[in-house]
Amino acid sequence: MGSIGSSPLHARAAALSPAETTAWLDAALRFGVRRVEIYREGHAQLPPELASIDLRAEAGWSYARLDAEHFQLEIAAHGRSASHDSRTGSHEPRNGEETSR
Repeated sequence: MGSIGSSPLHARAAALSPAETTAWLDAALRFGVRRVEIYREGHAQLPPELASIDLRAEAGWSYARLDAEHFQLEIAAHGRSASHDSRTGSHEPRNGEETSR
């Protein structure tokens, strides 16, 4: 399985407007969160690292296990980023723009 971020879809994000990039980041983030949750369902624990869910730091992803139940996931591309904190269930922008929930 290929890593999200190295796909043609990720490369296409470079041609998007700022609003389209924000929407793309939100969709990618939701995909990444779902990957974490699928791993959790299958292994009864959070993934230990990005590679466990086929996401890569060099593709703009960052991940942190906060404790046994909670995590933070972030994706960045083209000067924008979006993050998810499982403690609150919220998606937050890192560039001052609001992302959808």
